[in-house]
Amino acid sequence: MSILIMLSACILRLKWMWDDRSLFLDEANVALNISERSWLNLLGNLDYGQHFPPLPLLAIKGLVNCLGNTSFSLRLVSLVVGILSLWVFYLASRKWLIHSWFPLYFMGFSMFVVRYQTELKQYSIDGLMSVLFIYFLINARPNVGRHWWLLGLFVVLGLWSSMPMVFLIVGLGVYSMPLWRVHYKPLLLIAGLSLASFMVLYLVNLGPSIASDHLQNFHKHHFFQWSFSIDAWLHNFKLFEHFIGAWLGSKTVTIVSVFLLMLLGFYRLFRIDVWALYAVLAVFFSTSLVSGFHMYSMIPRLLFFWIPLVLILMALGFDQCWVFLKNRGINKVMAWCLLSLLFVLPNVVYRSAVPSFWKAFSIEEPRDVLLEMKAKIQAQDVIYVTKFGRPAFKYYTQYHRDAIPLANEIIYTEDYRLGIREAMIYRESLEGAIWLFDSHIFEEEATLNKNLNGASSVLKAKHTFAAKYN
Repeated sequence: MSILIMLSACILRLKWMWDDRSLFLDEANVALNISERSWLNLLGNLDYGQHFPPLPLLAIKGLVNCLGNTSFSLRLVSLVVGILSLWVFYLASRKWLIHSWFPLYFMGFSMFVVRYQTELKQYSIDGLMSVLFIYFLINARPNVGRHWWLLGLFVVLGLWSSMPMVFLIVGLGVYSMPLWRVHYKPLLLIAGLSLASFMVLYLVNLGPSIASDHLQNFHKHHFFQWSFSIDAWLHNFKLFEHFIGAWLGSKTVTIVSVFLLMLLGFYRLFRIDVWALYAVLAVFFSTSLVSGFHMYSMIPRLLFFWIPLVLILMALGFDQCWVFLKNRGINKVMAWCLLSLLFVLPNVVYRSAVPSFWKAFSIEEPRDVLLEMKAKIQAQDVIYVTKFGRPAFKYYTQYHRDAIPLANEIIYTEDYRLGIREAMIYRESLEGAIWLFDSHIFEEEATLNKNLNGASSVLKAKHTFAAKYN
C-alpha cells in the first residue's frame, strides 16, 4: 500500500506542474528577485519583502538560465525536493512504524503539502530538511563515528538551504549528547562549523530579514507568547490549531485526533528511543522559544518543517493503538477498521488534494487576464497597477520567456488600494481609457464590491482582474 501511495502522490505533483498555474503573489516576488538580481546579490537580503535561502535560490537561477524563465523552471527545485522528501520519509519511517502508509497518505495528499511542494517558495526544502532529520534519528547513531562528515555536510549545507535548519540542529545536538564521550572530536568540529556558518548567514541574510517591518508587523499575531496567563496559552493553542487546520482541517474531530495520536506517539517514541523523543521535543521547544522573542513566525507555512515530525508522532500513536487492540485479542481486520474509523476517515476528506487529479488547482491567474487584456487594450489607454498586482504584472510582461508586452503607459501605485476617484481625475487629461490591474486573493471580494463601480468592463480570472474605465 505504501508504494502505491508513493507513486500516486508523485503523479499528482507532476500533474500540478503540468497544469502550469500562474505564479501566486509571493512566487512572483521571488521570481522578480531571480530575474532582476545578479548571482552575488541573491546571497543578501531580497527585495519585495521576500526571504529565500541562498543555495536553492542560486540553483533556481541556474535552472532559469538553462531552461528559460518559466514557472516550470522556477518550481522545478520544489518539485524534485518534494518527491525526494516522500521517498526518504518512507525509507526512514518504515523502520519505526508498523503502518508506514498512515503518515505517507497525509503527506502525499494534503492540499497544503502538495501546493508548497510545487510552488516557488522555500517550504518544500524545509520539509526535506525535517525528513532528513528524522532519517538521522532512526539510522545515524551507530554510524556517527564512521560517517561524521556526512552529518557535518548536512548541517552546513542545510543552514544555507533552510532557515528552520537552526531548530533541527538544536534537536541534533540534543540527540548527540550521549555520543560526546566517544565521538567528541568530530562532534565538536561539527558544532564549530555550524556556529561559524550560522554567524556568516545571519550577517549576510537572516539578520536584515528578522528585523524587517514585514516580519514584525505582518506576523505580529503569529508569535508564540511565553506567559503564564490563560490568554497567552489560549493564543498559543490557537497557533497550533491553525497549523493543524491548514494541512489537515480545522474540524474538532481532526484537532482531537491529532492531539490524541501525538500524545500516544510521544509515549511510543519514549519506549523506542528516549533520546529521539528529546530531540523532537527540542525542535518544537526551540521554535517556540525563538518565536517568543519575535524572531520567527509560527504562521502555518513557516511551520511546514513540523509536518513530518507531527506525522511520525501521529503514526507512532496509531501503531500504539494497534498494539493495544491486538494485545486485547481483537483480530487485525477489526482493529484496522476501528482505527480507520477513529483516526483516518475523519481526516481524509478535509484539505485533500485528491480532487485535483481531475480538477486543476489555482490561486491567482494573472497570465490569463493579461492575455485577454492585451487583446482588448487600445494604444492610448493607460494602465494603473496596484501594489498587489505589480509582481505578477512585471514578471509576465517583462521577464517570462513568453512575455506579454504592453506598450501602454504604466503607472505603479504603492497604495494598499487604488481609489477610483484618483484614477478618474487622472483620466480627465487622457484621450484613452484607464485600466486598473490587481491580483490578490485576500482582498478580491472587497475590491470587486468597492473599487470596480463605474467600470465599463471587467476581465477576471481566479482572484485577478483588470477593470476598464472609459
